[in-house]
Amino acid sequence: MYWANLLHFYQPYRQKREIIDAITAQCYRPVAQGILNNPAARLTINFTGVLLDQLAEYGHGDVIEMYAEAARRGQVEFVGSGKYHAILPLLPDEEVRRQIEINDETNRHFFGDAYQPKGIFLPEMAWDPKMAPLLEEAGFEWVM
Repeated sequence: MYWANLLHFYQPYRQKREIIDAITAQCYRPVAQGILNNPAARLTINFTGVLLDQLAEYGHGDVIEMYAEAARRGQVEFVGSGKYHAILPLLPDEEVRRQIEINDETNRHFFGDAYQPKGIFLPEMAWDPKMAPLLEEAGFEWVM
């Protein structure tokens, strides 16, 4: 039997800096350090682009780099999502495509070649069958 860990890292747009700082200190940084300190660790992680923007803005670029290093080592698999955590099945198809695309652009900006998503995490795990062709078109092989 396999246990698959998927962590979903998100904070809303314009989250207060003190909240981002606290969550980074209590969660994002310790998890990254734990992964890097344990070469056998393997995780699948969704970073929303809106969170990455805020981590960079608030001086936590080192944490972003830690996750990129873990991905380069093969310990972390990143997955796609919508940048602003919108409920994708409720949006017009063009906006779904845009949310996925700008999330991918942001993740590639911060993680570089370490960002190679094969799967996607839909915000709130909201599903509608209309999503399948859109996700396939975007190149995803699996959905959470």
